[in-house]
Amino acid sequence: GDEIGVRIGAAGPAGRYSLNTDGTVKEAVEPVYWQNTGPANVEAWYPCAAQLDVDISDQLSDGFAGFDFLAATAENQRYTAPAELTFRHLMAKVCYSLVPGDGISADDLADAAVSIAGFTRAGFSEGNLDGDADGWIAPTADREALLVPQDMADRPFIKVSINGNDYIYTPGAGAADLRGGKRYIYTITVKADGSGIEVKEVKEGAWADSGSSETVTGKTVLVRYTAADVKK
Repeated sequence: GDEIGVRIGAAGPAGRYSLNTDGTVKEAVEPVYWQNTGPANVEAWYPCAAQLDVDISDQLSDGFAGFDFLAATAENQRYTAPAELTFRHLMAKVCYSLVPGDGISADDLADAAVSIAGFTRAGFSEGNLDGDADGWIAPTADREALLVPQDMADRPFIKVSINGNDYIYTPGAGAADLRGGKRYIYTITVKADGSGIEVKEVKEGAWADSGSSETVTGKTVLVRYTAADVKK
């Protein structure tokens, strides 16, 4: 019963189709038609209706199912055969794990609050995604968050707050160039000896892979802030 939006050709009208649970078309709610016999790209998106100015800042409470935006393109299709559409995630998924370093205990990390920087509002319409309003995002209890893709290099990105101290990770080039449909895993060591957060390795892979991933550039950042410092 979920509906997808569909367009045939760049200048074609948008239509709506409802789906069965196996992904086949259940009903053409607003059908679209081929305008000529030549090849054309078939584009589709989900959800069908535009989602404007969506608040994605509190994923801890609300999860991210409401803004897992999807799109698909089947290129050079012809009207004589069905078009097969493989949907891809447009948001980037960021995952993290926390490791206690010098001066930090496992109990400290259990009580830690983690925030991830990015656009806190998202807009999605007919397969096009954009973001606005830079800020901090609260990830889910599973230590994951969906972000609007952008490059976070040389900007505060992950904040771990423990006992009134904020430990900030600022990635270097290539360590947080977030792209749609990709999953980024950060292993974060938090230290209370003045060296702050250490991220030795960042792994990048597809959302739905079998666990394999490739290592991209990481950067150790020695930063420690108190809550009062951040407010200045």
